[in-house]
Amino acid sequence: PIKNGDDVALADQTGSGKTIAYLAPIVQHVREAEAASGRTPGASVRALVLTPTSELAQQVLGVAKALSANGAPFRSSIITGEHKWRTQAKCAERGLELLVCTPGRLRAHLEEGSFSLALTSRVVLDEADLLFEDEDFEETWLALREALPDTASTAFVTATLPSWLIQRVQEELPLVKILKGNSLHRTGA
Repeated sequence: PIKNGDDVALADQTGSGKTIAYLAPIVQHVREAEAASGRTPGASVRALVLTPTSELAQQVLGVAKALSANGAPFRSSIITGEHKWRTQAKCAERGLELLVCTPGRLRAHLEEGSFSLALTSRVVLDEADLLFEDEDFEETWLALREALPDTASTAFVTATLPSWLIQRVQEELPLVKILKGNSLHRTGA
């Protein structure tokens, strides 16, 4: 479903491989997009992973770099409050297939116009429950939704799948598919 561009909620226990479960289909999609239309243009991002902490962003980027180094090359970078602003903006200037970031720094770069999300087709909210529990996230979520094309799909990833998160996701994306462990449940019409 992620590779196909469906909106999904993905839940499984910590250590089960959720990161590779969403990154692998995103990398496949990005590679196909490159084959069809060339490399990602400068100041553009094809896929975005948003995490609640810099530590998780580093972990996700580590998995992405390992995928890239082992036969599926693509450009990826990180944007968090722990890295220099200018260095981050410079990386994005060249174009990225994957950007991993934290909410506050993403919002700041969007406001500054450091890069465009107009070509972004896949978005992941890793630890979505923690992101939405942060009272400051709503502003970032609205800015992100405004910057994305209507065709971008979203994956809400979490170790738990609280009912309030399912309700929130289904209000905004009524056709979302709920993935728990090895099962697939389709919701909506």
